[in-house]
Amino acid sequence: MSKDTKGKITAGDIRSALRQMGAYVDVTEDDLMKIYELALEHAKKEAGKKVLVRDIMTRDVVTVDGAATVSRISALMYEHRISGLPVVDSHGGVAGIVTEADLIARVCARRGHAFRKTLMHLFGESMPAPRASEEVDGTASDIMNRKVITASPEDDIGKVAAIMDEKRIKRLPVVEADGKLVGIVSRADIVRAQIPAGRNE
Repeated sequence: MSKDTKGKITAGDIRSALRQMGAYVDVTEDDLMKIYELALEHAKKEAGKKVLVRDIMTRDVVTVDGAATVSRISALMYEHRISGLPVVDSHGGVAGIVTEADLIARVCARRGHAFRKTLMHLFGESMPAPRASEEVDGTASDIMNRKVITASPEDDIGKVAAIMDEKRIKRLPVVEADGKLVGIVSRADIVRAQIPAGRNE
């Protein structure tokens, strides 16, 4: 390859490659060079492409309002095989989030600290301290975490994965600039995004 090509292939490079392969291709050298350069540009774009939250998030989100009972929340989690769900207000904004850990902490108010500590490790995330005065049942407003960490649809999944790891959380509600819930992204979504096309078929 000539020094003045600055990384681009030349017709001589094409001819040399064909000779080494002992191959004949029914296109001109210029066509081959064009194909190569287009493929190279495509590869560079793909390599530098970010995967955004909007590309992998779950859009059909299971939610509840603040009045939903603990029993109702538990039933929804079981029915949909999910481990947490957002609590939304009348405008579609995120008022809080309820997780399995929150439900367990509710039960642990009746079972004592040792039981709570065991389940905290089992679920792999922090749980709010139970209050002895709490009843096992109640509403989403009673048990939800109001300090919700959210993601934007335009966030890179690398950033989101780092937040989940640092905060030891399994999912983030995805909200638009106006605060309206548009999806939810989980650890599983991020893992699936890393699987090469065709590998999960």
